[in-house]
Amino acid sequence: MNKGHGLDVSALPIAARKWHKVTDAVAVVADLKGSTKLGTGKWAASTASIYEASTGGVVRIFDEFEADFLAIQGDGAFTLFWGTVGTSAR
Repeated sequence: MNKGHGLDVSALPIAARKWHKVTDAVAVVADLKGSTKLGTGKWAASTASIYEASTGGVVRIFDEFEADFLAIQGDGAFTLFWGTVGTSAR
């Protein structure tokens, strides 16, 4: 929902964090080597394009392998797999 300039932060709902335990999982992490140097340059648009290209490929690969959870942070990707091999637990 687009609130424009009328967002009232005090009216936002507070959600309690819940922890979930997975007893048998595999974590895979991917990170773009040397990307810190990219962020110190003058070309923000090209740096963003490089980040998008690198994480986009990783996301497609993780999706092909039916990752159960995927998070992207900057130039890095973190994914979790759980459940029976060869099938998604979703």
